[in-house]
Amino acid sequence: MASASDRKVVAESDEDAINIEYPMLDITGSFQFQYIKANGTPQINEMDIRRFNLSVLAQVNERVSLLLEPEYGKDMPAIRDAYVTFDVSGTPVNLKNTGKYAGNMEIYAGNHRVPFSAEVLQNDINLRFVERNLTSVISPDRMVGLSVVRTMLDKKLILQGGVWNSNINSKSEGTNLQNSRLGDNQIFATNTGSAASNIAIKAFRVGYSTAGRDNFYTRGKGFGEDENFKGEKSMAYGLSYYNSSAATTVASTASAVLNGASAYEADMLLRYGKLSAEIEYAKRNLDWWQLVLLPTSHSVAVSSAQTSYTVQASYLVMENMSVALRKESFVYDGTGQVLKGAFGQDKDDWTTIGLNYYSHDLNTKIQGNYILKREDMPAGIDAPSNDTLLIQATTYF
Repeated sequence: MASASDRKVVAESDEDAINIEYPMLDITGSFQFQYIKANGTPQINEMDIRRFNLSVLAQVNERVSLLLEPEYGKDMPAIRDAYVTFDVSGTPVNLKNTGKYAGNMEIYAGNHRVPFSAEVLQNDINLRFVERNLTSVISPDRMVGLSVVRTMLDKKLILQGGVWNSNINSKSEGTNLQNSRLGDNQIFATNTGSAASNIAIKAFRVGYSTAGRDNFYTRGKGFGEDENFKGEKSMAYGLSYYNSSAATTVASTASAVLNGASAYEADMLLRYGKLSAEIEYAKRNLDWWQLVLLPTSHSVAVSSAQTSYTVQASYLVMENMSVALRKESFVYDGTGQVLKGAFGQDKDDWTTIGLNYYSHDLNTKIQGNYILKREDMPAGIDAPSNDTLLIQATTYF
């Protein structure tokens, strides 16, 4: 029989550590089915797989984890996230707290989100509207890069900064920037040849939340961050900034060559009982070289400034059902007056009415959005009639 001195008391935290065996694997995913009906020319009346993705998290050891997230959907398949995380704070990472920062400092390396725009940093299944707001268009979204995340004040304050590769030219703005009708408006720095390789975006974000939930990489296993089922009271604030390095020194062979971009963003979130409200503002400055042929062929520097804001709110009207309202605006060019939207508009001014139904028992969310779209057109051009109905069903595991 063991003596009293031989018997040991095992703390709960120590027992959890004993039970952890590496490597560990955690797989989550979601499926979204979407119906779209839009007026205008051409009319749209279609059903799509909006996205189907898997999130595979492999915990290699206490300090190192790998995440891979393939996705299938419109204009896909694609790999959204593919990065390795190093916990350099000395605090073990536990998969039981997936989506929560276990340490005070982590390094991310690979394809991951640039920390810009609160809406972009939200997981898809946690959005209160079918699609992200117009302001989020200014975000670079995901790129290959290296960043550091630092958490302080009991994880209420989160800082992230890093460098990403922005060598992209998805819409050929570099060869016809002045005349292009920008649809998704994703412009950063244009690849104009060998001189434009390895263009870098430097980005930084600071976020503070009284609930400690301003997590840049919340994977989530449900709609925990989506609606106020617990009736909490909290405030969150965020400031973001990025700047791309110059792509060229001068342009002489193209009508317009994008040279670089910089942007800043501010957001605020309020949760009070059944009410959740957000406001977000972003501005992007674009610079390019414009070729002038007369009286002599030479290039001049041209700049434009794009601004966007979003105000949105949702309210839980009954158990598992909320109504939502969004007002958003996007000004395509507030300086040079040459960049246009998809219909040649100078500004988008949209209002969205939404209805959301949640079933935690079935791991399912059904959303309906009706978007009243108003475009400010140049003189003499009629605005399109393109109000849009979106219905989306999301299930997750």
